Amino acid sequence: MARRGWLVLLMLATVSCIREPATFAAGCFWSVENVFQRVPGVLATEVGYTGGEAASPRYETVMGGDTGHAEAVRVWFEPSVVSYRELLDVFFETHDPTQTDGQGNDIGTQYRSGIFTHGEQQQAAAELAKAKHQQRYARPIVTALAPASEWWVAEAYHQQYLQLQFRHSADKGSLAPIQCYGSRGPIKRLDKMLSPETLKVLTRRTRSNGEEL
Repeated sequence: MARRGWLVLLMLATVSCIREPATFAAGCFWSVENVFQRVPGVLATEVGYTGGEAASPRYETVMGGDTGHAEAVRVWFEPSVVSYRELLDVFFETHDPTQTDGQGNDIGTQYRSGIFTHGEQQQAAAELAKAKHQQRYARPIVTALAPASEWWVAEAYHQQYLQLQFRHSADKGSLAPIQCYGSRGPIKRLDKMLSPETLKVLTRRTRSNGEEL
């Protein structure tokens, strides 16, 4: 059985609401996690490895590209505040889904673009979102869609890495730049990357009961 991070479970145990999981791979999981940390309605995030065959993968073995796993982020969200469709828009708009087996200078199958769906409804929504965002690109989107498989939680030092190690904002609605490796590497500017509609998703304000202000 896949193990889950005790910290994430503790966070979720304190929240009395309907929550659902979503799992995305979009390159190095540090910056991907920091993006989703900022989305209102996201209750918790966790980075890990999925989509491979080897048991008990570790960062060093995944980095070697031999286990078949992707670096991924698992998100628990409150659908009354943010929909899965909106999370898909955030996903597609904050990385290059047309790059095969990599993101930028990070090359390898572990950095592939992928959506790991939890059920038929997520699968259908992911297919629609992929077709929708294809209209923005001349090159084909290579994002792989697959049912969520065994999930392996990454080492503790990877969790909320940019927030804890480099003081990147995890505040809901934050548009502060995200430097992919903390103090170096590409910079994600969400105010430039996101469409006006998705920018509203990120910056919306909600009451404690989920109602939009």
